[in-house]
Amino acid sequence: THCLARCFLHRHRILIMKYSPSKNGFYTEEMHGENIPEDAVEVSVERYAELMNGQAVGKIISYAFSADGDTGALVGSVTIGCAVGYGGAISEVEGDPTYVDDDYVENDYQAHDGNVAVLGPGDVGYSVPVEAVNDDGLNLLGGLRPADVISNYAVVNDAGAQAGAVSAGIAISAVAKDVADSVKNVLKNVPTQLQFTLKPVTGGPFENEYDIDVSALKVPAMIDLEAAS
Repeated sequence: THCLARCFLHRHRILIMKYSPSKNGFYTEEMHGENIPEDAVEVSVERYAELMNGQAVGKIISYAFSADGDTGALVGSVTIGCAVGYGGAISEVEGDPTYVDDDYVENDYQAHDGNVAVLGPGDVGYSVPVEAVNDDGLNLLGGLRPADVISNYAVVNDAGAQAGAVSAGIAISAVAKDVADSVKNVLKNVPTQLQFTLKPVTGGPFENEYDIDVSALKVPAMIDLEAAS
């Protein structure tokens, strides 16, 4: 039941579908390599889904006409697809926003968790993975922790050190401004510094693998084979 949907999706990459009139079939470079007829032309995924769905809901698959030279009889034949499924349709699910609040940006800019996109008229649905740019092993779109980018760090003149310096070097005065100026002068000599080393971001991976959940294929019920005869 998943084969039709898996033709559309390959590790979050939309396959380029091609149709060959001479072979009356569809091809992709991922599946057929160089064994694609020369007359094959590219078709969109939406058009591919429409054509495949049309075969299952009573659309004409093929037709032929012939004539008998002796009798003059004209004969025509038409092959029509007929589905024997249980019917039903997959519904789109918007999911929960994960980038910003739902009304802050448009849906095409928002990221959602748990959303389901639908191909064709609801025959099959799939979970749209949340984009995660992998640059040398770093997810630059979110989830970065200090340990992901920093190998080591140290704090020079932390709050405790500054407090000790102020206690030892402050000038005692009854004038508040003089005390404040004295504290500023002391802190100028013991500024807080953060020393760290960034992890190198060269030579790392640039590929991501996405797990895409695909629904069972919904086939229209044009003929009920379970009906009482």
